[in-house]
Amino acid sequence: MAKLFDKATQAKAAIWDIATKPEEKKVKRIAIPQGIEEAKFFEAIEDLKSQLGTEHVELVEKLVDGW
Repeated sequence: MAKLFDKATQAKAAIWDIATKPEEKKVKRIAIPQGIEEAKFFEAIEDLKSQLGTEHVELVEKLVDGW
């Protein structure tokens, strides 16, 4: 198993060595519910924060599968 991992690591490194484009960093974005405009979504979030308190409103960027 270790030999296969080593081979895979070497192959990946070789591919990145000849890449013509630099690796782009992904921009984390909040998933907006379908049919809701981004501005309206964040407006609603700010409204919730003002009503409930900032410490009680959290935007989750990464979902963790609980199953």
